[in-house]
Amino acid sequence: MAVLPDTALHAPSEPLTGDKRKREHDSTSDDEAQPDRKHQPENIGFSTQRTSYNNDDFKEAEDGETDDEPPSDDEDEDEATSTTYTEAEETMPRCAIYDSRVPALIHTLKEIPGLATTVFANHVNDSTQVAALRSKADHVKQGPQHKKIHVAILGNAGTGKSSLLNSIADLRDLAKAIAGGESCTCVPTEYSGPYPGQILPFAAVIEYYDPPTMKAQLQEIFQAFTIFACEYDSQWDDDTRVTYRSSHDNALKMFCTMFNDLPCFSTLEEAKAYLEHSYNNNQMESTIENLMEHCERQFKDKVFPGRGYAVHLAASTIKKLRKVIDPLMISSGTMDHPVYWPLVKRVCIYARGPRLFESVTVVDLPGISDTHEPRARATHEYIKQCDYIWAVAPISRVVDDKTIYQLFARYAGPFKGNVWIIATHADDGFAGHEKKYIDQLEHDGCDMTTVHSVVKRHQVLKKEYKDANKAVQQAKKRANISQQDAAEFLQRQAQLEGIGQDIATLEQQRLTQLVHARNGLVTKRLQKVMADIMPDGQQVTVHCVSNQHYTALKGSTFKGAKLSAEQTGVPKLREHALSMPALHLMRDLSHWAVTDIATTIENFMLWTERTTVERRGELLQMVQQPQQNLKDRIGKRVDRFIHVLSTIVAKDLHQVQESAVKTALEKLKQRRGLHPSTFLAFIRKNGRHSSKVCPKESWNEQFSWGIGEAMKKRWPSLIEAFYEVSRELKDAIIQDLKAVIKGLSQWPQNCLPYHKLVNAVNLRKESIIEAFHDNRDSYEKALRNILLDIITDSETNIFARIIKPIYAECAADSGDGVIERCFNRFQAHFSQTGNNSPFAIMSAKITKRLRNDDSKHVKEELQTKLAGFLGEVYTSVAELVEDRIVSESETAAQKAFLQIAPALQEKYEGAKAKLEEIKKKYAEPDVTSMMKVKVKAEVKTEIKAEEQAHEPTAARMSVHRLLSTKGE
Repeated sequence: MAVLPDTALHAPSEPLTGDKRKREHDSTSDDEAQPDRKHQPENIGFSTQRTSYNNDDFKEAEDGETDDEPPSDDEDEDEATSTTYTEAEETMPRCAIYDSRVPALIHTLKEIPGLATTVFANHVNDSTQVAALRSKADHVKQGPQHKKIHVAILGNAGTGKSSLLNSIADLRDLAKAIAGGESCTCVPTEYSGPYPGQILPFAAVIEYYDPPTMKAQLQEIFQAFTIFACEYDSQWDDDTRVTYRSSHDNALKMFCTMFNDLPCFSTLEEAKAYLEHSYNNNQMESTIENLMEHCERQFKDKVFPGRGYAVHLAASTIKKLRKVIDPLMISSGTMDHPVYWPLVKRVCIYARGPRLFESVTVVDLPGISDTHEPRARATHEYIKQCDYIWAVAPISRVVDDKTIYQLFARYAGPFKGNVWIIATHADDGFAGHEKKYIDQLEHDGCDMTTVHSVVKRHQVLKKEYKDANKAVQQAKKRANISQQDAAEFLQRQAQLEGIGQDIATLEQQRLTQLVHARNGLVTKRLQKVMADIMPDGQQVTVHCVSNQHYTALKGSTFKGAKLSAEQTGVPKLREHALSMPALHLMRDLSHWAVTDIATTIENFMLWTERTTVERRGELLQMVQQPQQNLKDRIGKRVDRFIHVLSTIVAKDLHQVQESAVKTALEKLKQRRGLHPSTFLAFIRKNGRHSSKVCPKESWNEQFSWGIGEAMKKRWPSLIEAFYEVSRELKDAIIQDLKAVIKGLSQWPQNCLPYHKLVNAVNLRKESIIEAFHDNRDSYEKALRNILLDIITDSETNIFARIIKPIYAECAADSGDGVIERCFNRFQAHFSQTGNNSPFAIMSAKITKRLRNDDSKHVKEELQTKLAGFLGEVYTSVAELVEDRIVSESETAAQKAFLQIAPALQEKYEGAKAKLEEIKKKYAEPDVTSMMKVKVKAEVKTEIKAEEQAHEPTAARMSVHRLLSTKGE
């Protein structure tokens, strides 16, 4: 076969979704499944950038569906009957935020800033102060600002992740919207509630990589192809050979999926020949460049500044959304147009309706055992941005699943135990094998007394049914029956039906009890297995669910005994999941109600005041003092943390460097027992057994074990040091504000509205404490991710980056003695001393990253917020004593506000009292106190609680000693 030249790549460019079906739908006017051009999501996934989307390439898929999950009826969602189970039948978790009165309360509170701005309706005024008031009120009336919790779902293909998503969302086939073909479970997919302004119930954004990353993806796919096709080594062991062959086959399919409109990729054979020719003639780089040019022509209408390429779609039903997504995401041998799913960065699904998605974003990640390196890399990065991890595995093998154990070993500690196990297929295997499972469960210590009773009764009824049925069948065969015989026949038939119903009830009871027994047994075993790796003596959270039976309750065809909704485990999981963000949601609501709205009202009240005071400059200088002190206080806070780093982290890392070298050399020595092909396979994969999220073995983790263990032991001290220095900074700023209040009292109260100003300052105190709380949350997550980059192998692992050049040198080597030369390189590298030691370099990088991260969170983020709140304190006083001319229009608006102010205040106080009543009912922690409504009492309580909660731990004592001896 003739090999096509590079020019074969240059085929006429078609639109991204260009095929006949696309052109057919261009002429339709279906307004239920169209690109949402007017309202686009401003924030996609974890991004904080505001981006608008547009999509001129719209089409629908065929009706056919494929999925590796339990079968379901292919009925449209709109056809659900009134008997279909929904989450609306479940009670919300017993949390204050889910009280039925909260929506009305929020509505009432939203009205207050809206009513305040009505005074400007008939009074045109564009003064700076009025504009600021209007802007603040407009922002506050949008409601409390919630930051969603993110949950990563991890599990291998076929474990039931898609069905689990459908179940917890209470939407049939939701996860099917991007499943099927080669792309199934291969693309990170976020599921969330509707974005602001979303019109149709369902929407999706398919976000592609930007050009540089896209090129890197193509290069990695090409490399995966060439290792087996062009660099085959007969010395490879079976595992290596199978791994490389699988990567080769997948790479070839991906190329044909993306470029089947080019002659050289029209078939697998053509593609294989072209790629091999490119490699053998050193044309890999030019081939990638040509492919990139082709991609850029295909994506030219999908470019969005700062975000690369994206397609936005919307539909009125899930089924219609799937029709427009599938042509962009599903590949098969019969596709007549290119599908670029290997270049998809992520898919975001926005669904209106699911309770959970209102406060939680669920991220379905590629399989744990997925060996495709770019997908594994994306999974690592997503995990870092999440708050919880759900590890999904079938109940039949979850206890012995080594991958699940490895996942917990890596993440349970850094995530503080927020890693759950979801055991799916809780009903699996029982049908037809009841006796086997009863005996097995009884052998394992389960009490099966009730089950035995049900089985015995079932056997009796089965015999009765058989006899009754025999009598009924004989009666049917009689030629002539009397009236009395007919009556007896009807009686026996009714009896038969009654026995049948009793049998069905017993079968349902038997299944329920078997499921319950196994769920309990598996939960206990998992808690025992994970006990040694769960932090602080916590027990692992386990949920056993039957997605198939839950789907049956949603209308899917199902035969045999059926579990109730509660027995499927789905409502319990959903309740637990809804409880995750409850406290944070209530905290946000309380801060909005108690601080933001109160501040808005107070700003309006101060706006109506005007006064003239003596020593105006002196007054403003005194009020501005906290702002002037801030930079110095932030600098001292950063310096104190650097002192802790140099004393705790740097000192400990220096002490363990010698032992870390010995550990690394010992681990290297153990590698000599590997088969040469296995050894070289590790070299090619930069020290990993595979590209999986949780590889069976990682050289980098083993070589850097000494440093990792030292950091894990010291991490609690580091966290405590952060708490300590943060408390000191917060207390100092609060003292500065107290000094302002004291200073205000020095001016005649008949000249200043003293109590109003004090209230304004106190409200800013609450905002400042909330800023510290928010900073703590983000800071702890950042520290967690640094620890992950120390102890878990990935592309961002600190040691892996240091040693990567050694792997590259070894990978480039070949010929006789290559193994020995590789060993010598590693040994020489590990044995270096002083600052050239890889472990000294690692220690320095850890310290530098901790220092830079601290500076970022404190100087760039926290300082900006604090400066804003302290600036508002100054502005409140400055505008009060400002000598400016107030227009008649503004004066009229001020009078109008004073007329409605008593009613607004009464409305607000009533709403605030209702909020306190709701919180008191649920006996939750006083979130308002947490938000520091009474700042003075709260600060004292917080410090006292920290000192008296328990005896000082070694970590706390060491931190106090360090902070108290600084400078000695």
